[in-house]
Amino acid sequence: MESIYLFDPAFDSKGHFLRFQDHYLKLLESEDSECRLLHNRVIANIQSKMSSTQGRPVRKLFLWVGLFYNYMLSLWSYRKEKILFLSQGNVPFWLFVTLFAKNYSVCIISAQYFEKGIFKGLFLRVVEKAKHVIFTNSYHKDQFYRSGLVVHDRIYSVAERNMNFDQKTIKVLGHINDQRNPIKLVRSTNGNFHFYLKGKVDAGVLAELSSSDNITFTNEYLSDAQYQAEIGVGLIYVPVSRQYSDYFISGVLFDIIGSGGIPLIDFHPLYEELIDNELCYSTSDFLEKSQKISGLDESAHQYFKGLNKLTYNNISKIKEEWILS
Repeated sequence: MESIYLFDPAFDSKGHFLRFQDHYLKLLESEDSECRLLHNRVIANIQSKMSSTQGRPVRKLFLWVGLFYNYMLSLWSYRKEKILFLSQGNVPFWLFVTLFAKNYSVCIISAQYFEKGIFKGLFLRVVEKAKHVIFTNSYHKDQFYRSGLVVHDRIYSVAERNMNFDQKTIKVLGHINDQRNPIKLVRSTNGNFHFYLKGKVDAGVLAELSSSDNITFTNEYLSDAQYQAEIGVGLIYVPVSRQYSDYFISGVLFDIIGSGGIPLIDFHPLYEELIDNELCYSTSDFLEKSQKISGLDESAHQYFKGLNKLTYNNISKIKEEWILS
């Protein structure tokens, strides 16, 4: 039986990281192969401190050395084994992989490193050495690395929409900050919609939003249970910027679709097929063209079936060409 090791260089034991890990375990486990997880809890702890290094190059270098040391501890014994790296990592990780890793594939969660940073060349070397370069969507693959493969970050499902809600209300869920600020949408509705902001709101953004009288705040963090209940019904605006969508795909959008809610998002080519199949609505179409909300038809279900088929086909390709070879 062939073994493949899974390792996330940005590992955390909750949220996206845990779900993504479980997703690949289910996809890759079979009678012919077994998956083994590699962990180093110290790595997540060190990375949580990186946000404090802006303008402090000595501290940043010190933390990078700590990360490199812990990648050595975690991966040295497995450097010749088949390893799937579940995200693209960081500079110390790229250095380790370039120098020592022999037989790996890598998942690209953020595509920004194809274009940005003084260490772009080191990142591209990691990509070039990989057996497979795996993206979570076709748009980013086509933009940045056409020879990559697409394995979506979940098996997509469509819940029937709960239409029992006031279509003149829009919810915004989760942490509201400078990067996730719905103020432009609020202003563009000219008071024709009422907004419910449910999540912690940063002080600076709260002051800006409080000037609008068509917003109701629940200014506290949502529990997982509260979040799951909220995404299952109503119009829900996902406030991601165009710059964000240039490199990342929103997982929240698919959480909403899979739970019966109806997502609104600012248009980006990344989401064009979802919008065409009315799995979500662009804010411009919804507001400027007075687009009507309706239940989902068969085309939406068929579209998701096609995405899932692509995932399964490419997992089979990865197994045949790499894991079982």
